[in-house]
Amino acid sequence: MNYILRLDNWIFRNINNYLKNPVLDGVMSFFTILGGTTISILLCISLVVFSQGNSVGKESVYSLTVGHFMVQLFKRFVSRPRPYLVLPGVKLRRGFILKDYSFPSGHTAASFSIFTVISIHYPFIAPVLLTVAVLIGVSRIYLGQHYPTDVIAGAVLGIGSAVLFSL
Repeated sequence: MNYILRLDNWIFRNINNYLKNPVLDGVMSFFTILGGTTISILLCISLVVFSQGNSVGKESVYSLTVGHFMVQLFKRFVSRPRPYLVLPGVKLRRGFILKDYSFPSGHTAASFSIFTVISIHYPFIAPVLLTVAVLIGVSRIYLGQHYPTDVIAGAVLGIGSAVLFSL
């Protein structure tokens, strides 16, 4: 376990401290917004409205709801502080101070839960959606909000909730 935590911190530091530049600041902020609550809910509503009888919309809503419930359950059970509360020198954008726990990443879980459902129904778009979901997860590390294991756990929860309702 100690090895995993050291590796987690090392990967976090390399992404958060050493990749910093103004262009990536903007790009990563954009991807973080894509994984947020507002965009996730609007995307689900759009899928329900425009799915034309296909179950992709309902499955996305169910997957997002269950994924979010599981994220909140794990956050309370694990109670892992966010990296900027524990590690010195974390590069954090202003206005990004959150009061909840770090594990798992809700943004990552939301994006993977919705994008996995869409990918199951429309496999031709899966590579693009997977790339966007991964960038959302990386953005959470880049912006100092999550450790890599938080992002991996969010992805697993999101994929799991999607598979639960799509197969």
